[in-house]
Amino acid sequence: MKRFGLIAMVAGLLWAGHADAQLIPGETVPPYGTVMTVTDTKVTLIQEDGVIKVVDLLPNRTVEILERGTVDQIPIGSFVRTENNTRPDGSGTVVAISVFSPTTHRFNQNDPMSLEGAAFWTDGEVTKVVKAGDGVRLTVDYGAGTRQLFVPPTALIRVFTEASRDLVRPGLKITIILYPDKGPPTQEGILIAKTDLPK
Repeated sequence: MKRFGLIAMVAGLLWAGHADAQLIPGETVPPYGTVMTVTDTKVTLIQEDGVIKVVDLLPNRTVEILERGTVDQIPIGSFVRTENNTRPDGSGTVVAISVFSPTTHRFNQNDPMSLEGAAFWTDGEVTKVVKAGDGVRLTVDYGAGTRQLFVPPTALIRVFTEASRDLVRPGLKITIILYPDKGPPTQEGILIAKTDLPK
């Protein structure tokens, strides 16, 4: 995945109104670049334009490998955040889905994206996965109920796999975002494109 590809995927997470991720206060874009130095409390990045940026690291941060996924990478127990179009029977067809480990800070919701209610954000735990043609049908528990969602192979699928903090070392390209938790965002996500991992 090229650098602009990772930034584009992160930009999708930061789409106004959705609860996938937030910017670090004072930043206009997620801090990204190549690690120069890293300690338990700070990381120094050099961006592609040569700008050096120092970012504070939160104690409860996670490190996640980000990749474009397929419908076969949505397991039972995972936490998902989705954008979906409403079907006549009340279920939804997923346009974009982010797949996280069960330990990700959660912001359950099943809220309309507009007054018309033609599209929804449905975020919650996957409790059932059934193969349906080339796609999969999910049962998603969003806290106040469940919703059936069909994920076609054409959906944008972002898969986040937790990794060790030790992976963050000089020379690695990373992007940093914040995850909300029904209040001020408190969990930091250090994202690494799978293709940027050392061979």
